[in-house]
Amino acid sequence: MGAAFYFISFRGGSSSGGKSPGAVSQSVLPKLLSSEEPLEPLSNFEGESGPTSSVPIEEPSEEETASPLSETETPQTPSPPPSPSVLEPLEEPTPPEPPPPEEPAYQPKTHIVSIENNGFVPKILTITVGDTITWINNDPVLHWPSSDPHPTHTGLPDFDPLSDLLPEESFSYTFIKTGTFSYHDHTQAVEDDEATITGGVRVLPLE
Repeated sequence: MGAAFYFISFRGGSSSGGKSPGAVSQSVLPKLLSSEEPLEPLSNFEGESGPTSSVPIEEPSEEETASPLSETETPQTPSPPPSPSVLEPLEEPTPPEPPPPEEPAYQPKTHIVSIENNGFVPKILTITVGDTITWINNDPVLHWPSSDPHPTHTGLPDFDPLSDLLPEESFSYTFIKTGTFSYHDHTQAVEDDEATITGGVRVLPLE
């Protein structure tokens, strides 16, 4: 701590009865130095320029000296570890049902009718529309299969070979409409202009 200095001045004094200024200062100074009273600092001395005062400097507190967290430095709470995920069993996709099998388109058939000395074999035949019948002459004599009525053959005009069939010769006809149709031998077994060797075909529709 710096020492404060005091200046003591004496104005005037008698030369006769008083002590000299030097003597007074020598006697008073030891007392001032030995005094237990605290000395006022020099800053409180009133000089010619007026009183002066010192401004105490306050030391910052611990709270002020601690730098605050910046806005970006937000305290983070540690996140809990992720819980193990449980895999659910995958559902097996259901295979699509196969489409029903398509029914094959009807394949037309060919039927054989044998022409013999005693007539047509078979005499009556059942077929499906679109089927074909082939007549084969298996007799040594001539035969002429054709549609009724005799002799015009107008029931099925295309069912007519237009001539006799020689032995082992054949004629074919395809039935394109349903119904029952009769036919005869135009050459053989004709009595009173009426055929006696006859046959028949029953044609069914497609299912």
